[in-house]
Amino acid sequence: FRMEDFCGGNEVVLRSTDNGEHWTELAVIPAPLPGTRFCEPHSLELPDGRIICQLRLEGEAYFSVWQSESSDGGRTWTPAVRIAPGSPPHLMLHSSGVLISSYGCRRGGFGQRVMFSRDGGRSWDIDWILRDDGPAGDLGYPSTVELSDGSLYTVYYQQPAPGAQCAVLASRWRVPEA
Repeated sequence: FRMEDFCGGNEVVLRSTDNGEHWTELAVIPAPLPGTRFCEPHSLELPDGRIICQLRLEGEAYFSVWQSESSDGGRTWTPAVRIAPGSPPHLMLHSSGVLISSYGCRRGGFGQRVMFSRDGGRSWDIDWILRDDGPAGDLGYPSTVELSDGSLYTVYYQQPAPGAQCAVLASRWRVPEA
């Protein structure tokens, strides 16, 4: 089974109502450019009921984060738009209401970055650097959680030094003031 054979490089939205026993296709989020495909999506339902989905777009010179949105429980999606260079994304909603997306940067300034939205994902303040000391582009897959004091903890992998094996590393940080 290859996902490309199933969806032709588009991202398929599936739903289960029985804890994963059976799945129903709800929608497809089509890749925006010929020769590209979406992969590694991360979605988050916001308090207003909208679902934000950020996806990694792959293809020659297109390694980037794109976003689509659903207002009807995932049955239909807006056309995906490019948000930032880098990938893959991880979304989380901070207790302050700020939407956060963490992602890896695999071109120049290798490392981990975050972006913020204070309007529910309608606009983004991109490329805030958590670290840019990666010696190579084999890095990323960050995941961020909020700690009890409101600070954030982002875990990811990257080489800690040139020639070293990749390791699981972390950064503790705070949402910047508006």
